[in-house]
Amino acid sequence: MGRRRHAPPHFFRYACVSTEISLENAMKPKYHLIIQQLLLCFVAGLVYSPAFRGEPCLLDDVAMLNGFQGVARLDLQALLTPNSAQFAYYRPMIGFSYWLAQTLWDAAPHAMHIENVVFHMLNVLLLFWLIKISLPDDSRSTGYVPFLGALLFAVHPIATESVNWISGRTDLIAGGFLIGATIAIVAWQRKRNRWWLLLLALMLLAGGIMTKEIAWGFLIVLPFFLADPHDSRSYTITGFFGIFSNIAKLLIVAAIALSYFLAALLMSFWPVIALGTILGLIAFYLKPRRQPLPKILFGLLICLLIGFFALIPYFSGLAKQYAAGGYYSTFCRTLLLITLNIDNSIAMFSAALAFYIKKFFLPLPLNFAIYDIASGYLFAGIAVIILTAFLAAWRSRGAILFLTGIAMLLPALPLVHAEIAWAPYAERYIYISSGFWVASLAVGLSSVKRPSIRTSSAFLCLMLIPAAGLITYKRSTVWQTNVALFEDTVQKSPKHTKARILYMTVLSQAGKLTEALEQYRHIQKEPGNGMRMKYANDLAQLLYNNGRKNEAYEVLQTALTKPLPLGQKHPLPNDEWQRLYKFHASLKQEIAP
Repeated sequence: MGRRRHAPPHFFRYACVSTEISLENAMKPKYHLIIQQLLLCFVAGLVYSPAFRGEPCLLDDVAMLNGFQGVARLDLQALLTPNSAQFAYYRPMIGFSYWLAQTLWDAAPHAMHIENVVFHMLNVLLLFWLIKISLPDDSRSTGYVPFLGALLFAVHPIATESVNWISGRTDLIAGGFLIGATIAIVAWQRKRNRWWLLLLALMLLAGGIMTKEIAWGFLIVLPFFLADPHDSRSYTITGFFGIFSNIAKLLIVAAIALSYFLAALLMSFWPVIALGTILGLIAFYLKPRRQPLPKILFGLLICLLIGFFALIPYFSGLAKQYAAGGYYSTFCRTLLLITLNIDNSIAMFSAALAFYIKKFFLPLPLNFAIYDIASGYLFAGIAVIILTAFLAAWRSRGAILFLTGIAMLLPALPLVHAEIAWAPYAERYIYISSGFWVASLAVGLSSVKRPSIRTSSAFLCLMLIPAAGLITYKRSTVWQTNVALFEDTVQKSPKHTKARILYMTVLSQAGKLTEALEQYRHIQKEPGNGMRMKYANDLAQLLYNNGRKNEAYEVLQTALTKPLPLGQKHPLPNDEWQRLYKFHASLKQEIAP
């Protein structure tokens, strides 16, 4: 008889099987997440691959790179030192990125373009984890949501300006800091005993503020994040509006209609702001007890509201003080324009918010110099004010993330007065907001109870992602050359004079003098005598660089012989005119017989 083989004990077999299952379950999602993140990076790199061969943009990029060539090594200490005497930007993190680029690869343009794409990849990965950690605990069947949300952000066409423009890295780096801060806050909500996560969030927020001023907007929604308890239950919009009676719903609709009527009749947005505040307070009061409004949060909101209105006369007086003292910077002019007609400024800001939200959902046409928006956005801004009030009252995870996207736009709204930036509206301002809005939609999708709606939404997202990726790829090819970029810009914004000047310059550099002169003829047709005089130097320099000295001299001579407005006489104490006088004198000596 052979020896009898003894079977292992029952508990040993159970331990082996259970260990094998637990290891399989532990390893499977790990590899799954790694593959998803690698795929996200691959897709982001693919759609922005034309940027690797892109030229530095003539606007800001060329001047920045020329500044690197003028010094042997950037002064890191000077880059980190605030210089607010002239209201200059304080962005030490951007300066540090430039210093690092010069140290590693001598600030080569193609290397800095690759850096921008890598920054975008990192933001895509951060957004993937933000969505994943923000999902409710009861959404186990929506594991694909973080991947689809991050993939949509990776290929969204609205990001092309920030990624392809070297100077657009301010949005990329600031976005990474802010998304990282949000991840730390949400993780702290899950485990309140880990206070180091809250400290990490504040440090990342400080990094975002030192990268771009737009990060200050995060402080507005920070109380919502801190007061929102992590709860496994999700709150749908249907359940939120279910707390109102039919009479209350009817009154709300009537109040909204009245606000539109008053805004159209009085051309004032103050009734809309008052209505939005009242609706928000009512919603706060009627909020279900399962998610009550903490008194601390309510007190912080009241303090923010009072502080906002208290600062308006302060900034107005500050701007007038500097203007009276002869210091009339673009910063002061912007403050004056805002405070001289606050109602008009609120209307413009609300319209800009409506435009940016529309631009997120319908990004086409993409334009580097958005100079004006349709007047219909003024009334769409009313809906944005009311929407903001309801989102603040709703306070679900998705609502707070959407509010964060709106808050990220608030510091950029004063730019609509066209006194600081080269264009009053810009696609790059939506980059950070678009990440939070994508996360908001993803978290909202996970809270939907009907599987059919989730499935159809995922299918729609899969249909949109390839189309968005193709648009982003084609737009990146436009950004490859300055000629293609500014040709596209001039076609879409024909009244943007500076865009035409830059287009004229790049055409001249490309040897297309005839087309360059045609752009100047368009500039001459624009109203405003001072505008034509200002750019006479550019045309003369263009002709001079192409060996046409006599024609350059005639352009300057014509500018000097035209009558000046308001009875002024030469010489004028103006930098552009002083440059014209010197250029005219030197040319006169060169062509003299």
